[in-house]
Amino acid sequence: MIPGSKDEPDDFLIVSEKANSISEAVRMIKTKVDKEIDFGHAKVILFGQDLLLKKLPIEINYWFARRRDIQQIAWVGVGKPSALDVLQVRPKSEQLPSDALFLALGKDGSETPYIIPPFYYDYKKRLTEKGLDPMLPIIEAKDSLFTINTMALMNKKKMKTILTPEETKFLNFMLNKEEKSVLKVNKGKDMIIIETQKVKTKYKIITPPGKQPYIRVKLKVRGRIEEAIKAVHNDKLTNYENESEKMLK
Repeated sequence: MIPGSKDEPDDFLIVSEKANSISEAVRMIKTKVDKEIDFGHAKVILFGQDLLLKKLPIEINYWFARRRDIQQIAWVGVGKPSALDVLQVRPKSEQLPSDALFLALGKDGSETPYIIPPFYYDYKKRLTEKGLDPMLPIIEAKDSLFTINTMALMNKKKMKTILTPEETKFLNFMLNKEEKSVLKVNKGKDMIIIETQKVKTKYKIITPPGKQPYIRVKLKVRGRIEEAIKAVHNDKLTNYENESEKMLK
């Protein structure tokens, strides 16, 4: 993506190329532009969803790791249906090329528990470290907007599953990445919405003899009632608290 001039800062040009290797594609792109490509300004690395559903070629990650000008603090994500589709989205609120994407992943814009943006150095570590696997936010292009509320879980080679928005939220809680969210609690025909203000997580790995190990997770949530379909009296708060605990189990 090449930004526009000072007179039109929100204008940009997307240059793409098909090739058998990234190095070859980059060299072909250089023949189409009049400026040197500086990867030191790259803030986001996007993989197309179709690419991750297959076995990710090792040379792709090797190329990023070998390039000295690739920022280790660049964010990594999955483009749906493709990385190119995401880059072509131009939100009306955007003032600079890809600024909306940077604000969303950097959480300098809205605060949401549905986005877990990993840096490239963390993604690279999870590709090789035992006991760790990569997890990437899925950025879905929709007309003039993009949606980020699901996560792709990978093994060392390809995408294995996709978390729902609700699963993504609780993963965020367990990682202690984001505390501000909402919980919907139903009790019979009554319903309340709790705004979470503080979330603490503790976990313990249980290894019973002769059985499969498992993890016991304890979540402690503190918040306040934000919305209710009818008046909530103090003597009923314990009932809603018990229902909230059942929902989190």
